[in-house]
Amino acid sequence: MIMLKTLTRRPARAAALLMTLAAAGCTAGAGEMSMADQPLSCEITKSTANGALVLRGVVHAEEAVTGTYRLTVTGSGGGNRSNISQGGRFSAGQGETANLGMVMLGNRGASYDARLEIEADGLGYQCAERI
Repeated sequence: MIMLKTLTRRPARAAALLMTLAAAGCTAGAGEMSMADQPLSCEITKSTANGALVLRGVVHAEEAVTGTYRLTVTGSGGGNRSNISQGGRFSAGQGETANLGMVMLGNRGASYDARLEIEADGLGYQCAERI
């Protein structure tokens, strides 16, 4: 199984930001933050329960945060296809971890792409896993 995990941070209003940066003559790398500077991080965890694959979207808050999320899972295997989307509002206090959606899937030779998209305090975050 190939597992890929990415975390990206993107402004919610990217077009306006790009125009502002261009007007200011900034370089492409301006405004980048290290993982330690981010107010939150996300991940997609996997486990098994009664023979099923369990995927959960998880957010780790360095500071109190509220926002929205969307957990999408697509995949195929064993003659079946999955296309699942969950979302809603969430909040997490400083130093807290919050579960943002859960899916249970067949675990027999299928492969899945899971993506967690988070919008919080005007910024977008994204995590992805191939399972």
